[in-house]
Amino acid sequence: MIRELILGKIKEYLTLKGIKTQKVGKMVLFDCIYCGSTANSIPNSISLNCLNCQKRFNLLDVVRKLENKEGSDEEIIEYLKELLKIDGVITKKEENKEKELLDFYEKMGFDLVPVAKGKKYPIEKNWTNKSHKNEEEWEQWLSNSLNLGVKCGAISNITVIDIDTKQIPEDLKNLLGNTLIQKTPHGWQYYYKFEEELPKTRIDEYKIDLETTGGQVVIEPSFTDKQPRNFLELKEPIKMPEELKKFLLEKVTVPRKTNSEIIKEDIATEDFKLELFPEGTRNSSLIKLGGIIRKFLNIKQTEKVLQVLNSHNVRSGDYREIQAMVQQLDKYIIFDEQELAHEILEHVREVKEVTKSDLELGIIGDWTKGEAKKRFNKAIQYLIAEERIIQRGKKIKAVLELDWTDTLLDEGTPVDFKVPYFHDYVHFCKGDIIIIGSQKKYGKTHLAMNFVKRLVAQGIKPCYVYNEKQGGRFAKIALHLGLKDGDFDKARCSDPEGLVLRNNSITIYDWVRPNEKRGFARTDLLFSDLVQKTEKTNSFLICFVQLRRNNVFFADDQIGQDTSLLVRYLYEIENEGMYTKFVIDDARERKFSTHSIEIPSIYNKNTKEVKLVEELDEQEQKDIIKKKEKFKK
Repeated sequence: MIRELILGKIKEYLTLKGIKTQKVGKMVLFDCIYCGSTANSIPNSISLNCLNCQKRFNLLDVVRKLENKEGSDEEIIEYLKELLKIDGVITKKEENKEKELLDFYEKMGFDLVPVAKGKKYPIEKNWTNKSHKNEEEWEQWLSNSLNLGVKCGAISNITVIDIDTKQIPEDLKNLLGNTLIQKTPHGWQYYYKFEEELPKTRIDEYKIDLETTGGQVVIEPSFTDKQPRNFLELKEPIKMPEELKKFLLEKVTVPRKTNSEIIKEDIATEDFKLELFPEGTRNSSLIKLGGIIRKFLNIKQTEKVLQVLNSHNVRSGDYREIQAMVQQLDKYIIFDEQELAHEILEHVREVKEVTKSDLELGIIGDWTKGEAKKRFNKAIQYLIAEERIIQRGKKIKAVLELDWTDTLLDEGTPVDFKVPYFHDYVHFCKGDIIIIGSQKKYGKTHLAMNFVKRLVAQGIKPCYVYNEKQGGRFAKIALHLGLKDGDFDKARCSDPEGLVLRNNSITIYDWVRPNEKRGFARTDLLFSDLVQKTEKTNSFLICFVQLRRNNVFFADDQIGQDTSLLVRYLYEIENEGMYTKFVIDDARERKFSTHSIEIPSIYNKNTKEVKLVEELDEQEQKDIIKKKEKFKK
C-alpha cells in the first residue's frame, strides 16, 4: 500500500539527513535514534528494530525524533513524499482531494476531456463531438496519469477567461467578481456561466484567451510545465458581471469569415452540428437510411457513414447504439440467395481454402448449370462484395475480419454503475467478466441474489442465470431480500457454451460448470468463449464457480487468464458461515497497490444479506471483532 511504500524509504531518508547507513543483505543498519547503538530494518516490513534497547519503531518515529516534527501520521507521510520526491503514488490526502474534485465536476455538470500527461492537448480524436460525464471514467484517466480538461461553452455551461499573466491587468481587477478561480503555472482562469455572445478568441492587449464552445481548459489535479493547477475554492461559477461582459465585447475583434472559409474550417475540425432528424425519430431514421446505404456499401462502410451522420446530428447518440443498429440491419435487407451464401461462407471457413469447382461439389453435390449456376455465382459475388471471401485465381479463401481502429479511449469504456462489493477496489469496463469462486454450500446463491439486490437498488434490471433445478431456492432468497416480480429476468442454462447474452446487459451466472465433454482441462477455452460473448454484446458478466475443498480453483492455472477480477468468497472461521471474506487474487486494473487483498464481510442469517464489514457502523464493527475472537478461542 502507499503508506508501506513511503515508510519503506528508511535508507533514502537517513542518507538525505546525513546519517550513515550500511546495507547488509536485505537489511539497512544505522545508529539507533534512542540509544545510539546499531539498529536495523526488518526485511519485507516497515518495522525498525534495536536489539540493545529493545525498541520497535518505524520511519514516522524517526522523523518525529530527529526533526521534532509534530502532526498526524498522514501529515508526516505527505511531508516524506514531498521530501523524498516520490512520484507516481497518491496519498490518502491526495486521494480524498481527487474525489472531492470529481464530485464537484459531476455536480456542476462538466463534460471532461482526456488530456495528454503533462500537456494541454486532448488525446482523443474528434473530442469536441464526444461526451464524458462518468466519474468512474475520469478516475481511470487519472489512474493512467492523464490530465483532465473541461469543455467550455454550452455543453458544460461555462465561459472561461484565461489570463496568461500572473499580474491581473488593472482594467480587469474590479470587474472579475467572486467566482470559481483556478491558478495556473502562468496566470489565472476565471469561470463564469456560459455567455453565448462572447466568441472563442484572444485579446492580445491583455494576454487573455476567451474559451467557450469549441475550446477546453486543463483543470486540477492536472500538471502542466511540471506545475500543478489549483482551484482557490470549489464554488459554482457566477453569471458574468455585465460590466465585465461589456468590457470584453468592446475589446473583441473577430474578423468575419467568408462562407467558404467557414465550410473549410468545419470540415477540418469536424466541429459542427446539423438538424438531421426531427425529435424522437433519430433511431428509426438512421435504421432506414442504413438500409438504403447498405444496398450499395458493405456492412463496415455502412456503419462508418451512419457514425458520421450521428456525430454531426444535434441529437446524437452513443456510437455503440449505432454499432447495435448496424448489427440488426441484415434482417431488413432482402437477398434472394442469403441462405446459399451463408452455406458457402461456412464451408469456406471450415476448409480454409477451396477452388470454385470443389466448392460447388461440397455445397450442391454436383457442378451447376443454367439457373443453378446463376444462383451460385450470384451468392459468390455477394460474399466478395461484402468482403467475406476473396478469390485469387481459382482459389477462394475466407476473409479474416479484423476490426481496425486508431483510437485509445474506445478500448475499455467504464461501466456506468457501481459493481457491488468491488467498486472501491477495481476499475471495471463494459465487456468485463468477474469470476467468484466458493465452496459447495458456502452460499453462492445467497451471494448471487445479493448482487441482484444491489444492482436493482441502482435502478438496473439484471439477468440471473442458474444452471440446475433448484426448487425455487433462489426465488425464496430473493423474496427474503425484498425483491419482487419484475426486478430481474431469470433463465436456466445448464451448459455455459450455450449461454446467449443480451446486448448491454448485466448478467449473474450461478454457477458456471464445464460440460462433461470439455471438462476442467479446457477451462481456458470455456472462459475465452464467455469473454468473446461478453465483449461482442457490450455486456457485463459475473460468474460463480465452485472451489475445491482446500479453497483452490479447479484448473487454477487457466481460470483467470481473460477476466477483469478473480476473487474467492470464503469463511473466515471454518464451519461458521456468518463471518466471511472476499479474497481478491487477481485484478486487471486495481485501485490498490498490493497484488492480493482480503475484504472482510458478514452474512446475516435473518435478513439473508451479505455486507462488507466496512459498510457497518463503528459499534457493529467492534461487536463483530469481539464475537470473532470468541469463536477463535
